[in-house]
Amino acid sequence: GPGAPLGQLLAVLQPAVAAAAGLPPWALVAPGPASGPAAGRLICAASLALEHFEEPTVLLVDEVGGDEDLPQGVVAVLTGGSVDVLCHAAVRARNLGVLLAACRDPALLADVRALQGTFVSITAGQGGSTITVKPANEASAAAGRDGSSEADRKTLQLSRHEWCGRWVLPSTEFSAAMVGAKSLNTQRLQGKLPAWIGLPPSVAVPFGSFEAALGEGINQGVAQALPPDHSGPPSRRQLHDAREAVARLQPPLGFQDSLHDALVTEGLPQSDAGEAWGAVTRVWGSKWNHRAFTALAAAGARPGELQMAVLAQGVLPAAYAWVAHTRHPVTGNEEEVFVEVVKGLGETLVGNYPGAALAAVAAKPALAAAATASSDTPPDASSFNDNAVRVVRYPSKSEALMVAEGGSQDVIFRSDSNGEDLEGYAGAGLFDSVTGRPLVTVPLDPAADPLLTNASFQQETVLRIAAAAAAVEAALGGVAQDVEGCVTADGRVWVVQTRPQV
Repeated sequence: GPGAPLGQLLAVLQPAVAAAAGLPPWALVAPGPASGPAAGRLICAASLALEHFEEPTVLLVDEVGGDEDLPQGVVAVLTGGSVDVLCHAAVRARNLGVLLAACRDPALLADVRALQGTFVSITAGQGGSTITVKPANEASAAAGRDGSSEADRKTLQLSRHEWCGRWVLPSTEFSAAMVGAKSLNTQRLQGKLPAWIGLPPSVAVPFGSFEAALGEGINQGVAQALPPDHSGPPSRRQLHDAREAVARLQPPLGFQDSLHDALVTEGLPQSDAGEAWGAVTRVWGSKWNHRAFTALAAAGARPGELQMAVLAQGVLPAAYAWVAHTRHPVTGNEEEVFVEVVKGLGETLVGNYPGAALAAVAAKPALAAAATASSDTPPDASSFNDNAVRVVRYPSKSEALMVAEGGSQDVIFRSDSNGEDLEGYAGAGLFDSVTGRPLVTVPLDPAADPLLTNASFQQETVLRIAAAAAAVEAALGGVAQDVEGCVTADGRVWVVQTRPQV
């Protein structure tokens, strides 16, 4: 269809549109170390798909994938491609204190590329409006590394839990000893949000269930195929083989009946038993992926201590998906909610699919009334002034992920490990979320999307999302939140998960 070429054209025109709007040529996505400039040897590459570097390194890459690793030794990443500020790679960069910035000006990028192989120093101006890249010496790079936030990061401690003896739990029985922070945070929101915000029903496969299933006699061969926790970092081949082995697990006696009963209790769709079991084993198996092992090792955690619970929620027929940070992720302004929105489901945003999400900033104080738990109605855009929402980037994604026909009667199984969604450590996108049925890719026609063409619709959508995120923050004690959700065709805003913002 014509949508994909138009989306690609919009992506190409973004630099010109940004320049006409007076936006700076650089877009700072992650501010980097708090102790000063990011300094290292400049290396040019196509992507982040690299192993590690022995010295402080600045990467200039053609594009950034939302779920790519940040290689060990990298202190900054620069790119000419678009980067959604709230994609998983950007969250991980902020988590690790790595500077990440995108440049809209080909001439500036050419000047940076000319420094390849030399040591450079990168300084971000106030609010990220300017990025300065200049030659540096090796000593300054070493000093920057020694004083960086990476050197000061605390070791991530993972708490292990015993199996509770039950395969599936309803949301009323979630506890910190049984499920991860993703499930707990969802439960903590029950009854604390305004009536206009939806929360999908959920059940969970608790900690220890994988180990219990592995201990069943029918799964003895799978247990023998997994690399021992004490044998050192597995190779990529060993990780692949481990995931393949976990996919061969057979459901223990009683598991599928327990899942069926819990889904009925919570009012969730009844997934096909085989599809549901396959989805659960894929989530369990995602423990053995290179991205997670690398990230956990970099955080000082022992991957062998990782446990995987699974959160199951009904799939919502999303017209739009969104992510919101209740503290501006780049400037740190606690009075601003930063919102990104895409058509369809959220993987195109968190996975940084080609093109850009709509990005906007909303003033949090103005949302206070609509964000209170007693509020019955979402914010009405007509009652706000034109400055309540500031659009900082227009949407240009060329495709969306959608629920297949009948998919609204499906369940999504989300990773809920003891190594993600923690205060001070997001672990964003390290593990898998899997639907019982596959999603479909749909080409987009941005010119037909009111999120781009209708200013009133755009403002109202952003205001409702920002107010929902502010309500989540208020319900969880005022701690800044990284919230994910969707908007259904009837305009209702849903919150599907939240974690402390890092």
